[in-house]
Amino acid sequence: VVAKGEARRNMHDMIMEFSPFLYVFLLLGAAIATAVALTGVIINVDEREVEIGTLMTLGASDRFVMATALLENAFLGLMGGVLALLLGHEVSRLTLRAFSTGMFTTILHIPWHLDMLFYLLSVGLAMLATTLLWLRVRGLPLPQIVREVSR
Repeated sequence: VVAKGEARRNMHDMIMEFSPFLYVFLLLGAAIATAVALTGVIINVDEREVEIGTLMTLGASDRFVMATALLENAFLGLMGGVLALLLGHEVSRLTLRAFSTGMFTTILHIPWHLDMLFYLLSVGLAMLATTLLWLRVRGLPLPQIVREVSR
């Protein structure tokens, strides 16, 4: 016969033994989410290449074009990151509640700085994608931009 407190400690110890595997899955999920977000940003900015070319043809400064693209992608990344954090925490809470019984309830602690690290990484990659596309468009000669716009 095992006391309830001792059973909880044993269960907690067992879960802590498997926590490195949980972190691996957390990193894998973050990598997939970052790849999906980065792909979305690249597609979004790539589709706007003609729009950026039009703005530049009409006399918009490089700084203005870059600032608007960066602000838009930063806003989208910020909103997506906040939504992902809120939904992720709620889903993890519901999952732990569904798979816990009265005797075997345990707390799985994921440090908050990991959430922030992944969040900042996603926003930073979105900014990088925007910057790379802007550099590509900026390097195009004006006649080629006009031809792209007229298509």
